[in-house]
Amino acid sequence: MKISITAAKTYLRIALLIAVLPVISIVVGAVATKTGLLNWKLGFGLLTFKGPPMIALLSVATGVIGLVVALMAGIKDLWLRAAAPLVVTLVVMGGFMGLKSVATSVPPIHDVATDWSEPLTFSEGVMASRGAESNPVVADPLAPDKSRVAELNAKACPAAKPAVLAEAPAAAYGKVKAALLSVGLTLVTDEPATGRIEAVATSRLYGFKDDVVARIRAKDAGTQVDFRSVSRVGISDLGANCKRITAIRAALLK
Repeated sequence: MKISITAAKTYLRIALLIAVLPVISIVVGAVATKTGLLNWKLGFGLLTFKGPPMIALLSVATGVIGLVVALMAGIKDLWLRAAAPLVVTLVVMGGFMGLKSVATSVPPIHDVATDWSEPLTFSEGVMASRGAESNPVVADPLAPDKSRVAELNAKACPAAKPAVLAEAPAAAYGKVKAALLSVGLTLVTDEPATGRIEAVATSRLYGFKDDVVARIRAKDAGTQVDFRSVSRVGISDLGANCKRITAIRAALLK
């Protein structure tokens, strides 16, 4: 059976469109979430996390059919058009496999602190900004499998421990503030008298917000600085809060 070149090209255009739909879905999800047009469960959960992999599986089928169509119409003239949908699909699926690898390499938590024996809390203003539907901020949070987050922190985030400085708290305060600013945080609370600094981190792609608090207090002849970073939404932060506290401590202690 022979298929016309025109019909084959039409089908391959459709196959390519299906192949790029996951990318379009991700872009739309990111823009809609960041601008507030969609809540994160739709923009990220559906349009980014659940929908694109399903579309990619469909694209595999349409891509294979495209190769058959190209063979029946004349692969010599259509090989590039026939290969394009499959190449795009492989790239998309590779990206999701990489994301899955990252997700499975870290515990499914969104709360990292340097001191769980006396964990930090957030001010009423920050809690109000987080909203009623945000992840709760509690003294001893549990992961989905009921494991203690404090224990998971100790294993998965070795840098999440207090920073000890030689300076007195008043002198150390400025260094802590500079360290927070150096990693791109926006200050929310700046209270030298109480030794507390609160800040917010906003992700570039989706606009997700994580709240950060620092506590500066005397320790022997110097200062102990503790941090806590908590995501507002999502079960897993993909290691973002651990990376943030690690970066803040590194900037502070360098």
